[in-house]
Amino acid sequence: MITHEKEKLSEAFPDTYLTFQLNGSDLGFEARWLWEISLSVSVSPLPPSVPYLVGITHLHGKIVPVLDLPALLGLPVFISAPGKGFVAVKPPGGNAPTGFYVDGILGFEKFPKSGEQPQASPDAGLFRRGYADIAGRRVELLDMEWILSSLRLPLPAGTKPTPDIGG
Repeated sequence: MITHEKEKLSEAFPDTYLTFQLNGSDLGFEARWLWEISLSVSVSPLPPSVPYLVGITHLHGKIVPVLDLPALLGLPVFISAPGKGFVAVKPPGGNAPTGFYVDGILGFEKFPKSGEQPQASPDAGLFRRGYADIAGRRVELLDMEWILSSLRLPLPAGTKPTPDIGG
């Protein structure tokens, strides 16, 4: 299990991206959004009431919504067991992370933003800001800020919004 505070991670590792595989695609996002990587978490399923929300889990005293990232990104859906890794990311201004399963963690890759290539067309997919060629493979770069700010997930029953102190 790897846990980081967003500010410390972005200071220690500027221009660093977490890369992972999901439904046959190599994807990545700026590591500053990362809250935790875990090999396994148990997820309590929820009835289909909010699009892209498949359940919740509990990490470090926080209730964490679990997203169906392939559906959100418009990736082909493969019927299989949950992925081999769980990634939790911290929303901007939020006090709780959001998570999703991945098929595998490829690693942390360092390259400057100037190395990013824009998407070829607007039809390339929502929430993608471009791509980069990393270690001989094309990695689609996700705009995690846009993903997280667009979700507006409801708070779990019995919880009240609290300010995110220091984060």
